[in-house]
Amino acid sequence: MNKTVSRSLLIAASAGVVGAGTVLAAAPAHADTPGDLKVSASVVCKDKQAYRAVAVQNVGGTKITGVRVGTVAGPEITVPQLEKNKPEKVGSVLVGSTDDIAAGTLDPGQSVVVSETSGGCDAPYAIVGYAIGDQIDNVFSAPNADFDWGMVPPAQG
Repeated sequence: MNKTVSRSLLIAASAGVVGAGTVLAAAPAHADTPGDLKVSASVVCKDKQAYRAVAVQNVGGTKITGVRVGTVAGPEITVPQLEKNKPEKVGSVLVGSTDDIAAGTLDPGQSVVVSETSGGCDAPYAIVGYAIGDQIDNVFSAPNADFDWGMVPPAQG
């Protein structure tokens, strides 16, 4: 075989390998669903105490960083590092989880509960809870916010 034919075959074979690699590389990759924070807010009035809680779970397929949980007209906290089943006091709120949590981070499926007790509940009472993270851009839309309310039962007498 002469040099020209040999080089042509080598170039054609190389182009075929490169082309096949490009086709394989162009195949779509499976991507996890983006992280999203589902919020459940709850308030209960009992024995003249208001018990307020905001539960937050990452319902998406990717980690969310910079997670902050709060209530309208109440405190907002960055999720602290937590050990499984060992609540932590952060300012006036108690934060707990059934998972080990890295500071400010919720992995897929992980959740935290932020709770607070305050005195007095002699009128309608309510809570608006929310969660936000570095990857969440619209905090006051479902499922990133939730509310609960109630009326004080009539006095027994």
